[in-house]
Amino acid sequence: MLDPGMELYLAAAAVLVVFVAPGLGQEKDYTVREELPENVLIGNLVRDLNLSDANLPLVFKLVYKTGDTPLIRVEDSTGELFTTSHRIDREKLCANIYSETRCFYEVEVAVLPNEVFKLVKMRFLIEDINDNAPLFPSTVINISIPENTVVNSRYSIPSAVDPDVGVNGIQHYELLKGQNVFGLDIIETPEGDKWPQLIVQQNLDREQKDTYVMKIKVEDGGVPPRSSTAILQITVTDVNDNRPVFKESEIDVHIPENAPVGTSVIQLHATDADLGPNAVVRFFFSNQVSALARRLFTIDSATGLITVRQPLDREEFPVHKLTVLASDGSSTPSRAVVTINITDVNDNVPTIDTRYIINPVNGTVLLSENAPLNTKIALITVTDQDSDLNGKLTCFTDHDVPFRLKPVFDNQFLLETAALLDYESTR
Repeated sequence: MLDPGMELYLAAAAVLVVFVAPGLGQEKDYTVREELPENVLIGNLVRDLNLSDANLPLVFKLVYKTGDTPLIRVEDSTGELFTTSHRIDREKLCANIYSETRCFYEVEVAVLPNEVFKLVKMRFLIEDINDNAPLFPSTVINISIPENTVVNSRYSIPSAVDPDVGVNGIQHYELLKGQNVFGLDIIETPEGDKWPQLIVQQNLDREQKDTYVMKIKVEDGGVPPRSSTAILQITVTDVNDNRPVFKESEIDVHIPENAPVGTSVIQLHATDADLGPNAVVRFFFSNQVSALARRLFTIDSATGLITVRQPLDREEFPVHKLTVLASDGSSTPSRAVVTINITDVNDNVPTIDTRYIINPVNGTVLLSENAPLNTKIALITVTDQDSDLNGKLTCFTDHDVPFRLKPVFDNQFLLETAALLDYESTR
């Protein structure tokens, strides 16, 4: 046996491995719906990868970090894949990616014994279910409309938010009890967002009626659909002839992730052709701006200056889209979309994740001195959350040891014996 006190040390520094070792690694994609109960069969590795071997009974071992809670389990003798008791929540699992981005969960399985060893990287595409209802930012929405508004004029209504995606996301808005004075139209953005707009269908007379109360309903496309409503209160006001106009409606900016709190990101400019109080422009974020972006950035309502509010982290979220509204207190606010790109600085040290194929005892792997050459010990994953040159890695064993690292997937290596072991020579 190897001396139990003997340890292996790995060091990570800075060459990206971009190939799969022939015969060692295979990849397989599956699709699994979120929120499935425990013990639902997802797939069978023997069948799906044609792994049957008539001469040797295969053993399948999930390779994961100690302390992790895997969302998938594998039957060690059959290679069947099942859900576990741990909930698969798409919105939680992929909370920091854009809603239109597909959500994946990855895990590896080692196929044993060593004579037929294979490492299978499985990617599970998490399908969305309709487990969230769309909600308006407030249960009461107030809109001011000047009494001289031309028929068919449009006014923006704050959009609802639904964390679900695709057909399970927002599909339909409906105006309830519009009294034939108001109608509703939906504008769809290039990103697929739906913005409701109120249409004035009759001339307004403030002296005759200065307030209208109705409801707006939002519904998703799930089966069955989920919906919610908000009270829409329209106040007819005195004349305000012009709305603010942004100098630029789409702006791209870059800022390093180590920018201090208080750093200026962009100064927005909007002008209003009215005079006096009707020309005072106020800036604010649309309700479509994420909670994360609101924590990281703030906007001065009077000047339109966007600044850093909290420390940034490109690795947490590299791009933020801020929809900014400029309003003079009535009519339709103007919109500008500010895309903030967080640029990388080398602020992360490489990390080494060891997932054992041979189970350790008290943190130490015990090997017999007659262990065959190429005995697989562990899967080593090296990562660096930085990008480009700052994130390039190489991995190697420290000192002259009878072990080696064999590349298997990008930035993943198998630790295996490189020579026959001799207990007496290593004492």
